[in-house]
Amino acid sequence: MTIAVLAGCAGPAAPGTTAASSAAPTPAPSSTSTPAPAPTSSPAGSNTGSTDTWKIGPNGECDAGQLAFALESRPMDSGMSQFYWNLSMTNTSDTVCTLTGYPQVQLMSSGQGIGAAAGRDTGSGQTEGVVEMPPGASAYSLLHLSQAGVYDCPIVPVTELAVTPPYWDVSRTVATPNEIDGCDDLSTEIVRAGPLTATPRE
Repeated sequence: MTIAVLAGCAGPAAPGTTAASSAAPTPAPSSTSTPAPAPTSSPAGSNTGSTDTWKIGPNGECDAGQLAFALESRPMDSGMSQFYWNLSMTNTSDTVCTLTGYPQVQLMSSGQGIGAAAGRDTGSGQTEGVVEMPPGASAYSLLHLSQAGVYDCPIVPVTELAVTPPYWDVSRTVATPNEIDGCDDLSTEIVRAGPLTATPRE
């Protein structure tokens, strides 16, 4: 996977007076005035200085500025109306971070999300765990896709995926290795995502 000082202005003086003479006298400070409350700090991971929002996970998850995304096809695994892609997330920062869990994946057509969001592929032969990522290291999720043509659904071209890593509140678009058909039907799930792992599945 997660940032002014107001000055009051005196109005114009009434006719026949000067701005100085029309100003109300400044009251003496009261010895019983309530002190201003101490400023509170933002919660960890609020990233208030950025337009992106993200959340710190329990294991120091990578934030929104640390990752680069890519998709790679696996042609040797294709067949029987099924095919696979490797989704990689690479730490491009100079700081160690981690990723844990399953990414959220959505097919995109003409800049819009289409079809059902990816489900979790719990039968991919890989288990969920913390992936520690030093600078330059990657985490991988195996995406299992079905050919849209085997379903009775409106077919639309897909050239991008929207990917949201665990603990993020924002997604990143990733170009697909090649254009595929997608189902513009919320009841048809044609992609499932495996858990993030330190190496791609063999």
